[in-house]
Amino acid sequence: MQQQGPLQLVPVILLMDEWNSRLYREAMQLGADDVMVRPFSGAELLQTVAVRLEKGTSSCKMPPR
Repeated sequence: MQQQGPLQLVPVILLMDEWNSRLYREAMQLGADDVMVRPFSGAELLQTVAVRLEKGTSSCKMPPR
C-alpha cells in the first residue's frame, strides 16, 4: 500500500489490543510506521498521529502543482 502513488505519504499506525511480538515484527516488515498497544489515551493517539504526520511532511518531497 505505501509503495504506490499518493498512499506512500499516509502513515500507518497499528493499534493492538495486547502485545504480540510476532504481529509487531510482521507489521513493521510490511511498512507500519508505529505500533500502539492498549490501553492508551486519546491524547497519546493524537500525539502519535501528529508526530507521524510531521515526520512524513518533513521528509516528503511533493511535486509542485
